[in-house]
Amino acid sequence: MKKLLLLLTLSLISTQGLVEDSEVYYCDELQHLFIKQDTVEKYKLERFKFKKENDFITLTGSSFGGEDNWIPYTKLDIIDDYKGEIFARNLEHSMTYTRDNGSFQYSHLNRGFIHIIFAKCEIF
Repeated sequence: MKKLLLLLTLSLISTQGLVEDSEVYYCDELQHLFIKQDTVEKYKLERFKFKKENDFITLTGSSFGGEDNWIPYTKLDIIDDYKGEIFARNLEHSMTYTRDNGSFQYSHLNRGFIHIIFAKCEIF
């Protein structure tokens, strides 16, 4: 009986560690720019979403990959999630999100261009 209780207790403890910290946000773009040395292009404003999963942010929408692209999404490492602000990045991409006002900023900085998105997001 003691062994059975021990097994049940251990299984409950281990499954609690598997619970995923997950939030989904839906966003409306306010500005969408693609900047090269000699040109600035304004893109058509779109909707996209991002998902916070434990230590990662997954951005989905046509600006971040998609079914028609060879990259289906953009995944970023969360660097800081403190006092209502999230900062995430990978090699060339970075984003910030402020929970208080839903303010989202994204940049993709490359040798030849800068891709910038400003958006307003809400948790779903």
